[in-house]
Amino acid sequence: INLRTLLRDLPNLEIGFRHNINWMQSTDFKSRYSALSPYAEIDYRFFKDFVFKMDYSYSHTKHQSATQSENFQIANASLFYRKEDSPWGMEVRVDNIFGANYKRNYAVNQFMIYDQRIYLQPRTALFILSYQL
Repeated sequence: INLRTLLRDLPNLEIGFRHNINWMQSTDFKSRYSALSPYAEIDYRFFKDFVFKMDYSYSHTKHQSATQSENFQIANASLFYRKEDSPWGMEVRVDNIFGANYKRNYAVNQFMIYDQRIYLQPRTALFILSYQL
């Protein structure tokens, strides 16, 4: 489920919610994972030359058979500036604002139970200078 605005002179906002359930049962074992994931994104153009973008997501994953749970949150932000008729642009961007170390994914199907850790790049701040051809 998500909701998005498409406005010309005001900030555009998207908020949403994902809920994934993986369930597997056989004669030997029973496994059930669930993940609740709300997220939000904002995109705002102001003073004609600036663009601010930010995204945030939160995930609560629970392995109900083993009573394990894990929370994860990540956010990124950027501020971009380019004069209307200029080919030059500048951007300040920060990725992984909260400094998360890894993201965990679960999946279940009839052949395997899948538990994956994706290690993330640490918090990074960038200054970007661009030229449009």
